[in-house]
Amino acid sequence: MPLRTDISLDTPGVSNTSDQYADNLQTDVLIVGAGFGGVYLMHKLRDELGFDCKIYEAGKDLGGIWHWNCYPGARVDTQVPIYEYSIEKIWRDWTWTEKYPDHNELRAYFEYVEEKLQIKKDTAFDSRVVGAQFNLETHRWDVKTQDGRTAHAKYLINAIGFAAKRYFPDWQGLDTFKGEMHHSSFWPVDGVPTKGKRVAVIGTGSTGIQLAQEAAKDAKSVTVFQRTPNLCLPMRQRKLTKEEQDEDKKTRAELYKYRMTTFAGFGYDFAEKNTFDDTEEEREAFFEELWQEVSFRRDHRQSPDQDMTDNCCATHRADSNSGSAPTKTISSTARPTTKPTSSG
Repeated sequence: MPLRTDISLDTPGVSNTSDQYADNLQTDVLIVGAGFGGVYLMHKLRDELGFDCKIYEAGKDLGGIWHWNCYPGARVDTQVPIYEYSIEKIWRDWTWTEKYPDHNELRAYFEYVEEKLQIKKDTAFDSRVVGAQFNLETHRWDVKTQDGRTAHAKYLINAIGFAAKRYFPDWQGLDTFKGEMHHSSFWPVDGVPTKGKRVAVIGTGSTGIQLAQEAAKDAKSVTVFQRTPNLCLPMRQRKLTKEEQDEDKKTRAELYKYRMTTFAGFGYDFAEKNTFDDTEEEREAFFEELWQEVSFRRDHRQSPDQDMTDNCCATHRADSNSGSAPTKTISSTARPTTKPTSSG
């Protein structure tokens, strides 16, 4: 089975006659992408500020990455309620089932968002943007879709995410491989049976790690090909009750205000001390407290010797995590000895 590499297989010429699909579309704002960012922009600009807005989305539904990502193990790595809209009419009556939702729950969330915000009435699906040029005579953006339509907008906003471009290696032999191949971002909606099969996973970013864990449950064997050792932290995943979420919602508005003041938009910030202000014993106790709490959700401020700080922290994480490997050989082989590259 050849490896699918082209999104256009899912974006045929559209036959919908709704306004958002019209050729020579005229609009104030054209948003490209209907993920978290694009949906929020539509609500903000259309519903609150009164702009005429349209969305072009290459996929077939809302959700952005959560429309495309349906591979085994796909889930968010930011806990709720940080990973949700701060729009009260959405969060007020929505209840999550677990701290880190998977792709199925996030798709259900976007269905609920649609009920509340009515985004689809101004969204053209199966509409892949292939070009945009600012017209100096009309002072508007001329935007082209793959099927030949044109849109004209005063404002063009690309809400396509920071990692929207898929990567496909040019390895020799891909075109002659006799087995079944899939790219994680083009995972078949109906799934891929792995029971009793030999499975190879290439890469150990967050996606590769999630895939390997799920495939290992029923596959005959799983071989992971890794260039650079990665470090996995315990998620501290757990189920959430409606009662505890209802209680948390009493201070939800304050949480959303606070996260706008933190270094990365999370519900926590740096500890107000430098790494080497503490003794070694105090430092290790601090690291262990965070490890047990929620996998280093806070850390020290910048240190004069940041590399040394990062390596101290990475060593503690690796030591704490080493017991999860099935053998000492695997643990020592896969374990990073210095700080890993930060990634989801």
